[in-house]
Amino acid sequence: MNTAAAAIGPETTVGELMTTDVVTLKLDDTLRLVHELMSCRRIRHFPVLDGEHLAGVVEHADLLCESVALSLARHPAESLADALDKVRVKDVIKAAPTVSSDTPIYQAARLMVERAFECLIVVEGNKLLGVVSRMDLLRELAKLQERQPMRGKRGDLCWSALA
Repeated sequence: MNTAAAAIGPETTVGELMTTDVVTLKLDDTLRLVHELMSCRRIRHFPVLDGEHLAGVVEHADLLCESVALSLARHPAESLADALDKVRVKDVIKAAPTVSSDTPIYQAARLMVERAFECLIVVEGNKLLGVVSRMDLLRELAKLQERQPMRGKRGDLCWSALA
């Protein structure tokens, strides 16, 4: 994660919070590779590149839902691991929700909530710069809570803002 931002505020941008050390996939990678990366590296969102260009995204939910169903439908007699070897990222990829690095985080958060996105891919043109996830935003909210406690009736995090 980019740790340049000293404190989160209304002017904080996606570029200040995004993860820049991003693991990417290729269109011909197998779902077994995706599963292994998710398990070993604890990564839930993968931008997919077609050469140097962003082609889309594969997320944890894709692997659990669409990918497993697709694997078993195409290869019902095989084990799940063997079936995942035969299904490619290009079979389950979806359009990547993108923002620019200068997008304010409040706009990114609103977009994630309104469209139920787990992450946003940060790009300049079609060049991948990073990823900002819900977890990145929650982590920053927790830091804000530590610096400026927002206690309400119950003493819960942001209770007064939610009540």
